[in-house]
Amino acid sequence: MLEPSKDKHLAQREKGKYEVYSLLVTNQSKKAYNVNIGAYRNEPSNKKMFGLTPQVENEIMNAGQTFSFTNFLVKEKTEELECVVTWEDEPVTLKNGKKASGRKYKESIVFTP
Repeated sequence: MLEPSKDKHLAQREKGKYEVYSLLVTNQSKKAYNVNIGAYRNEPSNKKMFGLTPQVENEIMNAGQTFSFTNFLVKEKTEELECVVTWEDEPVTLKNGKKASGRKYKESIVFTP
């Protein structure tokens, strides 16, 4: 998580309603395929998680490449904020010549605002 921007053109905190967060995701490994990045929040005393923006899909993310999401709103009474990143290894070619997805990976980071 990053400090939110104070740029007036971006979403800002609304006391009693919303907090604002920024997120930076960096590929610290080799090339990743079919990358999905999402953020989710819950409601007080509710196990269900609600999707937030950012939600990003990218076919290929090179080593060192970053995605940043600046100033996204999260309801003030949120108990948990979860960021989930999924990706795959390079697709493989099967004996019959067809392509198949590479091994799948997932990383989740949970914050308590």
